Amino acid sequence: MSRILDPTPTPEHMRAREDPRELARSVVAKLRAWQADPQLFAGPEHTDGRRSLDADADFLDGLRNLRRPKPPPPGYAAADLAYYAAIAEAESPEAARALFEPVRLRALTEHLADPIPEPVIWREPATPQGERIPDAVLSVGEVAILAAEGGTGKSTLTLALAHAAALARENGENCGAAGALRVKPGGAVLVAFEDSAARMARRLAWIAEAEGGRPFDTVRIVADPDPLFEADPEQRGVARPAPAWASTFEQIRKAAPALVVVDPVSVALAGASTSEAGPVRAFMRAMIAEAEAGEFGILAVAHSTKQARAEARQGEGPGPGAVAGSAAWYDSARGCLTLTRDPVDSALRVLECVKANHGASGWGAVLAERFTEGGRFAGFETREQLTPEGMRERRKGRAIEAAAQSAQRTAAQPNGGSDDGQDLTW
Repeated sequence: MSRILDPTPTPEHMRAREDPRELARSVVAKLRAWQADPQLFAGPEHTDGRRSLDADADFLDGLRNLRRPKPPPPGYAAADLAYYAAIAEAESPEAARALFEPVRLRALTEHLADPIPEPVIWREPATPQGERIPDAVLSVGEVAILAAEGGTGKSTLTLALAHAAALARENGENCGAAGALRVKPGGAVLVAFEDSAARMARRLAWIAEAEGGRPFDTVRIVADPDPLFEADPEQRGVARPAPAWASTFEQIRKAAPALVVVDPVSVALAGASTSEAGPVRAFMRAMIAEAEAGEFGILAVAHSTKQARAEARQGEGPGPGAVAGSAAWYDSARGCLTLTRDPVDSALRVLECVKANHGASGWGAVLAERFTEGGRFAGFETREQLTPEGMRERRKGRAIEAAAQSAQRTAAQPNGGSDDGQDLTW
């Protein structure tokens, strides 16, 4: 049965702006009655009742900015009962479904024919067309993290990936390549919270110039975005979608990108602590649901921790503590990449895969800064690809070199490096 929409707000809708629970309980009661008697709203004489129910439900959808993981089926079903019951109780849709939907057991073998999510970002080198793509860091319907210190070029790396995806789509290629990574062909959407659209556009143009080409219109940006998530004022330690969430992802789905970049995720949460597991998990779950519904992958850009950077200088590898904030960032992501400066040569970066739930991890690459003929920074070129063993050996070797350089600088200072109270900076 098709839905009958009436966008005109009613007095009940106006009251629901302050407290939607009463209206949601009314919707749940009507849906329960309909589920018990499918003929309840079936006849033409029930058009007004159906219109009222549809209007109430759609109003609640927009008011609460909550979305189902999958598009709703025609008409209403048990999932809708759970959905609106969740609104009524100010709970998450997941919690309500657990209460209202029966658990269904299926043989695991029934899922053998289910499609495997297509990789979005994976390790170089690419495999021939049709072969399995190894070491996927990010796949369709998932969220991965790129963690780095400010100023290392992490945003430029994401722009390079976006351009590579668009270029591959334009040329009809199997994949694009940027920064020792391969990327699925297609459009890209950048949700940039720190850099202006003008700066991002120029960086993209420099990247394209260094590639000998031009930027593509399929790389799009949500300019000056509002926060996507916010703290719940009524419940401490709880976060929920902000008013901009629904419209932002609606526009993203219309663009049908292969890759979505949220940069940085810490700013996407307004008023909610990024060091608390609850808000972070809720935010990550919501992004995963949008990635599944829109059939794209989300690369979330995050800051690295001081401890992780110090350990890298000492030859230690990054781990779960590489991402600043709650450990839930790392735990909730399906893949995690880190980008660090080389401790000996500041013009080099080290890209490392520290987590890949559906492939190998520990591998990495040495990247060198790349510039246009006019001297504009245009991302990176791959200097060396490294296996996990190669990464470990390089970390230890570079840490020794960096320590030796530091000792030489200290010895070159007057009094063998003693500053007699002066503040020396190298």
